[in-house]
Amino acid sequence: SYSSSSSPYVVGSQNTTNTTDLLDYLTLGAVPNESEGQFEAVFAAPVLAAYVVFGYALYLLLDEFAWYTKYRHRYLAKALPNNYTVYVKHIPPNMRSDKALLAYFSAVFPSGDVVDARVALATPKLDRLVAERNAVVNKLERAINVYNEKDVRPQHMPIVPKTPPTSIADSIRNVDSIDTYTSELAKLNIRITERIDNVEKLSGDNPDYDKDQLGRRPSFLAPLYDFEESITCFEGIHSSFAPSSDMRSSIRSGKNKGYEVLDGNENYLMEIPSISDQIEVVDDDMEEGFGPDLSENDGPGLSEKKKKRSTKKKIKKNASALRKKTFKSLAAAGSEIVAGANAVADLLSTNEGKRLDAGFVSFRTLTARQTAIQMIHSCTPFTMTVEEAPHPKDILWSNVGKDHRAELAGKVTGNALTVTLCLFWTVLSVFVTSLGKVDALVNVLPFLGKWKEKSDYVGSLLAQIEPLLLVVLLALLTIVLMNFAKHEGLVSESQLQASLFQKLSLFLIVQFFFVKMISSSVLAELQLMINYPREIVDLLARAVPDQSSSFMQYVLVQTFVYLGTEILRLRPILFAWIRSRMGPNLTEKERAQQWLLFRPLCISGESEFATTLANLVLFYSILLVYSVMSPVLNWIMCAVFFLLSMVYRHQVYYIYAPTHETEGNIFPQFVKMVILCIYVAEVTLMGVLGLKKSPVAVGLVFPLLVGTVFFNMYINLEHYRLTKFLPSTMSVEEDKKNIGSIDFDELLIGKYLQPSMQKKTMEPDSVLKELRIID
Repeated sequence: SYSSSSSPYVVGSQNTTNTTDLLDYLTLGAVPNESEGQFEAVFAAPVLAAYVVFGYALYLLLDEFAWYTKYRHRYLAKALPNNYTVYVKHIPPNMRSDKALLAYFSAVFPSGDVVDARVALATPKLDRLVAERNAVVNKLERAINVYNEKDVRPQHMPIVPKTPPTSIADSIRNVDSIDTYTSELAKLNIRITERIDNVEKLSGDNPDYDKDQLGRRPSFLAPLYDFEESITCFEGIHSSFAPSSDMRSSIRSGKNKGYEVLDGNENYLMEIPSISDQIEVVDDDMEEGFGPDLSENDGPGLSEKKKKRSTKKKIKKNASALRKKTFKSLAAAGSEIVAGANAVADLLSTNEGKRLDAGFVSFRTLTARQTAIQMIHSCTPFTMTVEEAPHPKDILWSNVGKDHRAELAGKVTGNALTVTLCLFWTVLSVFVTSLGKVDALVNVLPFLGKWKEKSDYVGSLLAQIEPLLLVVLLALLTIVLMNFAKHEGLVSESQLQASLFQKLSLFLIVQFFFVKMISSSVLAELQLMINYPREIVDLLARAVPDQSSSFMQYVLVQTFVYLGTEILRLRPILFAWIRSRMGPNLTEKERAQQWLLFRPLCISGESEFATTLANLVLFYSILLVYSVMSPVLNWIMCAVFFLLSMVYRHQVYYIYAPTHETEGNIFPQFVKMVILCIYVAEVTLMGVLGLKKSPVAVGLVFPLLVGTVFFNMYINLEHYRLTKFLPSTMSVEEDKKNIGSIDFDELLIGKYLQPSMQKKTMEPDSVLKELRIID
């Protein structure tokens, strides 16, 4: 509208400022300032255009909300694990077990609605073992592939020799890779299996052991209780078996003959059976076939005295054998006890198996899941908070189970680091934006004038380098802000992308828009401001709209450079070519895997929605601010958005694979950013009109700003909340359709078990060719 109506007013104005640039001549900056506060007719065009542009933008946002709500609800009704599961955090200590969490929700909801409950566990050592096993499996598969394809058994030098080398030749001797990695994999499978079992016992999932119930007998201490009648004490294991101090002193003095000290340690005592008990034991053993048969020695010629002497001798011998047998059994039981105790001590010392204060609960109906999210489960703040659960593939397990204080500290730290980076980034951004303004820096940096005199292309070259440097800065900024977002305690990839989008959008609006606009405006008129300080207002009123040409240049370079590399896929093709020449390439599976930074073309990756939409927000801010002050920019942005739409649609449909569920979490943040851009555009327009000394025009734009505030308040009432939950009517309807058509046990049970605890054993996919022939 303004592009067709405002330009004639600007050109036909009786008093226009002197400018040599045609684009600057067609901006609001070319309109002279009203010294007497009169409302010139030319200001009617930007005011009218502001109502048309900003009003239509708000209408489109409302229309987009209706479209988003429809498809968001359609997604929430799909048969996906995350649509039937909730994430429970800040669980009280008395409910941090699978059974307790399952019992609570089973009591709240009808019988049968709760399918599964999993409390997250801390498994740092198990995670390292699993990562080590994955590496060994990859090495073993590579060794098997080399043998199968080249008929040569590969060898390698062990990193740490298991036994001290006897000679220099032994120290550099290679080992067979297949045999070595197979042995290492077997040992790791055993260690991981044992650690998973111990973690399950320690966490209380095994009914034989619960460390929070001291009266329950641990399963690995069962052999100890089989010898309770023979053992007096195993100090440190069970205090009820400890011998009294009187008994210890009587044993040392020799008064108590009923106990024997084992291995010289009076803490380990064994009761010595009496003679009558020994005779009974021996008789019982003889009846059962244990020990020598005394009846064969009872000849008629033996005297009674010789019989007694022989009987006592053999009783003593059998009693000694019985003691040895008991001691051996006791030693075996003790070794098992010590091994189990050491395993538990190792787990406790590293917090292995510690129950975290978060978990996942799965339901059989959408109605129960939506009800659980919207219910208040505790009267204490930050306790039993229930949220949407992410898809199992998108969970960031490193952030699961953080308490409220850690989450709050992470958010504060992330925001503080973002603000700090924004402040320091300003210096770098100002320097980069000033590279394109060589003429403005000639007086400050004289050597630039000499370069310009030697070559007329220096100014043009630096003007093209500026947007390229901004693109490089944006790539570095994305990596840094992603690391900041990871410290906020977010548990899903989609939430992480939404946080990155919000930070990156604000960063771009502040740094690449405000800083560039203000710094470039000041630098462009710096010398005139120094010479004529009274004309600073007039100079800024002209310089701010004139920056539209610089933003046009940035938008065009950004669009053509990014879309050119995106549609041609130069980097993926280059990386795929390098991958085809380097890394494992013997089998189809090896050729289809990523190696270091290089991926084959069959791995397309995933579209970077956060970065793409953040760039679009920057484009929207440029469009909304300068669409009214520089009408020519509207046509440029129309062509740019047309190209962006075609390329992005093609790439999303045909190139990128949706490996992660975004769940639509970015759209609400996107709407908030666009409304912020509208605020910025309206305030900027009012500021420029104020610098133009036209208070009437400022007063006419002010109601538009108030209307935008009321629009924002209106959509905050229900629109955002409506997109977070599935309506009860749709939930009930979908639940009726799903009766008998979905196997919820297959869909939900075990899906939210931590990845490191899902596989106790793992074997390589590759098989030796000899085994293939046998099969």
